[in-house]
Amino acid sequence: YLTDTRDKSQKYFHFILIAKDTIGHRALRELSSTAWYNSYYDRGMERVPTLKSELTEIVKKYPGHLIATTACLGGELATLTHELIKAEKSNNEEEIFNKKTKIVNFVKYCLDLFGEDFYIEIAPAKSKDQILFNNRVKDIAKGLVVPMIFATDAHYLTSKDRAVHKAYLNSKDGDREVDDF
Repeated sequence: YLTDTRDKSQKYFHFILIAKDTIGHRALRELSSTAWYNSYYDRGMERVPTLKSELTEIVKKYPGHLIATTACLGGELATLTHELIKAEKSNNEEEIFNKKTKIVNFVKYCLDLFGEDFYIEIAPAKSKDQILFNNRVKDIAKGLVVPMIFATDAHYLTSKDRAVHKAYLNSKDGDREVDDF
């Protein structure tokens, strides 16, 4: 998860980092260690977010060794884009401006950190939310000159593995709905 703070009751945004090489793997290990060291419980689950400030520090320490994507609908860009769509439907000009500003700021933050190794992710899906996001984010990617990638957001290999995945996600006193994955 990628967050600004470790405040409780916040949204924990998904964000994907991929190591390009052994130095990138070292960066991922450092980020993971810091996140686990600072983990805490919120709403009955252990939370292990990486702060944007920590990400910035590590990426600047190891520039050019990580690839980043905006991840699935659980990511910050998808959340902001859905909020923008809602504001556009209600013709709330102030809220539209506010959401567009937040989107631009988030994308610029990522571009400043990762440069050409930053991608906006979309996924094939039948869900209304995914389709709305895919259609709207294309204009955002084009306008901000960010390449897009397609990913499946697979949580398990085959449908037979769904029960195992569900058991894993609910194994720590959680009650997570996972059947839609």
